[in-house]
Amino acid sequence: MMRSVQLLSLLAVIASLSIVGGCGSAPSDSRKFGEISGRVTVKGTPLAGGMQVVFLPASGEKGAFADIGADGTYKTEAVAGANQVYLVPTVGGDGAYVDPAKLGVLPQYLDARDSGLTAEVIEGDKKMADFEVGQ
Repeated sequence: MMRSVQLLSLLAVIASLSIVGGCGSAPSDSRKFGEISGRVTVKGTPLAGGMQVVFLPASGEKGAFADIGADGTYKTEAVAGANQVYLVPTVGGDGAYVDPAKLGVLPQYLDARDSGLTAEVIEGDKKMADFEVGQ
């Protein structure tokens, strides 16, 4: 079971990196961005890091991601408009991917198609979006 969770986590990270591969580069002139920030919780308690939140635009453009801090907060700039949202694990201090199940994150929140999480990013504005991802 542990091996399948690790494999699922690794595949989620690889898929996320291929989707958001252009993050960090200068945006093209045609793309419009907005700032989005918020808190990710598990049963109302802040998710204490170990994960990233990913924003995948409905327009098909490259997505954006942000590390979730120890206090459960994140902040990034994402493409304006409707975005699907999901989480991916990060690499822990031991060099292994963090196990989302140990953090209380349900598996559906690791897949853009199944998470059910969405966010509307507003061009040139700041938006707050909190997400509950617990069991």
